[in-house]
Amino acid sequence: MLSPSAICHAFAKCLETGACKNLKSLTVSGLFRDHFSSNNEHPLRTVFHALSQGACPHLTEFHCAANGLQDYGATAMSLWLANAAPKMQVLVLSDNNIADAGMMSLAWAFSHSNASLTTLRLGQNALAAVFKSRGFDALEVLDLHRNAIKAPGAKCLLQVLRMPTDVPRKLREINIDATALRPTRTA
Repeated sequence: MLSPSAICHAFAKCLETGACKNLKSLTVSGLFRDHFSSNNEHPLRTVFHALSQGACPHLTEFHCAANGLQDYGATAMSLWLANAAPKMQVLVLSDNNIADAGMMSLAWAFSHSNASLTTLRLGQNALAAVFKSRGFDALEVLDLHRNAIKAPGAKCLLQVLRMPTDVPRKLREINIDATALRPTRTA
């Protein structure tokens, strides 16, 4: 039986051949629970590299939940997304332990193009403030459930929502649950 890592590498090689050039939606969720790190080459990095080389030019949906990407993975992904952003409409990165640095990398990617991202699912990450960037102007759905945004992130979100010029004009749905706003317990 092949490991998820071997499957990922084989899939990246397949992408590089152009076999999936008409692909519009790709799901690679739940393959890896280990974390990206600067010293550890995460297998999904090979997929991101293949995608950055134009392997799937028509891709509009990318589902990559529960893969332990962290900030390093989000940064690796952002290099590909900077070129793919004009076509990307749905990005699902829930449960990847992405924090502010990774989110800022993703925001950078979308701000460097005429982004058409309509749905961004970031549940169960460690985000403090998603709206600090102008990279999400076409956003319609923002899912932040089970994030530890705490008071600073909530204040930032409220400041943005109070300023109509700062809110993505197409935003129609925000999902924040109570766990995101609970104070941190100290011992």
